[in-house]
Amino acid sequence: MLAGSLTFALLLGGTSYAAVATFSISRSSGPPGTLVTMRSGMPCTLPTGTAAKATVYIALSRNATVLTNAYVDPNSSGAWSAGLTVPLDVPPGNEVVSAFCVAKGHEIGPEDASATRNFVVTQSDLARTGSESLILGLCGTSVLVAGCALMLAVRRRGPIGST
Repeated sequence: MLAGSLTFALLLGGTSYAAVATFSISRSSGPPGTLVTMRSGMPCTLPTGTAAKATVYIALSRNATVLTNAYVDPNSSGAWSAGLTVPLDVPPGNEVVSAFCVAKGHEIGPEDASATRNFVVTQSDLARTGSESLILGLCGTSVLVAGCALMLAVRRRGPIGST
């Protein structure tokens, strides 16, 4: 189930685009490596007579720094869906998910910053990997000591079969 939606109107180059778009996100939190899926609620279309083609810019950012982003073209009816994966090197904290319906080639500017949803990167729930080198070292040392003790015991008794 989609966790929430956001409604936004976009102003581009002083022209108010009549299309008001909504989008939903699949979840509002998750560890690094989480796929956040976004889906349109209303179509991404540009006003009739606009020569440019509509596209959707999606981004995950923290403190105005984009962590990952993508462009996705809506289908013929203006619907779209896309996903962004939270990068593995992102530490826990508050992020912003953005989706904008824009004219293809439009540079995203500060006036576009209000189309957002909050996303919280949580602590990674990945299992610990690697070895316990201290335990393995102690086991190896024990086997080595036991082997040396057996070898010394056999040498003291002499060759097997001798009297």
